[in-house]
Amino acid sequence: MPGIGGVTISPLINLGARRSGGLSSDLLAKFLALWEVQSDGSLKNIAGSDDLTINNKDWSGSYIPYTSSATFNIPNTVDFQNADSDNLWYNSGVLDVTVNDLVDTNWSRTFVKYSNTSPYNITKFGILKSGETLTDSDKNNLSAYFMLDIYYFGVWNDYGYLKENR
Repeated sequence: MPGIGGVTISPLINLGARRSGGLSSDLLAKFLALWEVQSDGSLKNIAGSDDLTINNKDWSGSYIPYTSSATFNIPNTVDFQNADSDNLWYNSGVLDVTVNDLVDTNWSRTFVKYSNTSPYNITKFGILKSGETLTDSDKNNLSAYFMLDIYYFGVWNDYGYLKENR
């Protein structure tokens, strides 16, 4: 990289690693559902057609506040039941999932994008399809896209973020 007076300056941080554009079509296809909060407060599933049930919706903007008392339910289908090996969404019946449930744990099959510092407002979350495995490249891309904790997958990830609640 050119510097002052022709001196070459080497960047100390690869800022490109932090970019979180979209997911590749191959990685998006591994999701059963990926809901993004829209500017009007609605949730749009960009990975499928299944809607999420929202109970006690109490927000209207482009994020779900950490203080929200809303609960979420997945569709009661075999695909969603099988995809939820974490037992976050389903355990002998559909569960009421809270904002705290989504933010306070690193789930293996559900990924949540939320603010790095308090308040931990949510902008998107998704569930991997049953049987899908993640490559190291997938983990890097998910870390950047969802702004996951640097240790989300159990080891340091250069594409991860420092989360104040971890």
